Amino acid sequence: MRKRALFVLVTLAMLAACQEPEPQDVVGVTIHLNDIHYDLETIEVAAGDLLVLTVINQGALDHDFVIDELPTKDPPHVHTMEEAGTEHDHSNMERIPGEPALHIGAAPGTISTATLTPTEPGRYSFYCSVAGHREAGMEGVLIVTEGD
Repeated sequence: MRKRALFVLVTLAMLAACQEPEPQDVVGVTIHLNDIHYDLETIEVAAGDLLVLTVINQGALDHDFVIDELPTKDPPHVHTMEEAGTEHDHSNMERIPGEPALHIGAAPGTISTATLTPTEPGRYSFYCSVAGHREAGMEGVLIVTEGD
């Protein structure tokens, strides 16, 4: 009986040690896209926190939210307009070599959400990749601070 109890305790301890820690906090951020600017130029989150980013396109033009490089725990999960049954024309988006770490398309009048857990402190630029929009000032910075 003692051997069985000890085996169960050791197994539970090993399983607990193998599990990934939960995010420290859930941080919700909503950014509004207008013609031609974001209403936020700075977003701040701690490394290890779960970021729930909601993008609302209030403009008359297609826009998007792109971060080229951003270390994350897992690939970001994006709920896009295509999943909701609407279309977003990506043909006028500037293409960059390779895939960006995060891309959220936003057709006029739509809402998209991304969930991600940044892992490395740093400053990560975000921008709209529609031709001319970044140059017109549609950009900002995601600041990832040290986690607790």
